[in-house]
Amino acid sequence: MITAVQEMQWKPPVTLMLLGVMYLLHVQVKRTPSVVLSFALCPSNVLANKEIGTVLVAPFIHGEELHLYQSMVSFLYKGFELERRFGSIGFSLVLIYFIVLTQTLIVFIAHYVSMGAATRECFTGFSGVLTAMKVLLNVNVPTFTKLYTFKVPTKYTTWLELLVTYFFVPKLPIMAQAAGLIAGSIYIVTPKADALVRYASKSIERSFIRMGLLERPLQWWQLWAKVVEYVRQKKRRRVA
Repeated sequence: MITAVQEMQWKPPVTLMLLGVMYLLHVQVKRTPSVVLSFALCPSNVLANKEIGTVLVAPFIHGEELHLYQSMVSFLYKGFELERRFGSIGFSLVLIYFIVLTQTLIVFIAHYVSMGAATRECFTGFSGVLTAMKVLLNVNVPTFTKLYTFKVPTKYTTWLELLVTYFFVPKLPIMAQAAGLIAGSIYIVTPKADALVRYASKSIERSFIRMGLLERPLQWWQLWAKVVEYVRQKKRRRVA
């Protein structure tokens, strides 16, 4: 995967940063599993204890190395395409939307669709968000893909893969993928969704520039440098 990143002509900063977050969280899972895995998305806890923070943290947690590797490789290529399409700020907005909506849908499906049968299960991993990203990337692809022995339109492969998987392996937990399919489909049927994302990202960029957090031309590392300097100044004041 490092070779793939090195060969990229343009390095997607948000994508690479989140890949680092996934890896660091996985390392921490190995060291203190009880602490990190407490942030897994458990629908029953979200409903009973209002554990809203798990909605944002759980997707980045992976308990197994194979699961982590699959998520990182898939996210690298999907993130590269979408971040190049929307820009770093716009991609961040789309990602936040997918994370919040997929996790919310998992809670909804577990509680209402499965009649509470899955509320005690806990979910981690990025598969739901990756499925939503795949739906978005494939929506305008005019080609056909070979699915098993059939040729189907590429934009429908994600739905058909889910149905086939559920039909042949009904016990496999596919709730996250189903949530991702719904989240991605909601995005693509929303009128002028791409235009709204670009407008919001431009507005955020202009706001950062007015506040002096960024300078033209916009570079992704400018905001991080400002944050680091702010933290350092705050520490100096405490020492003084």
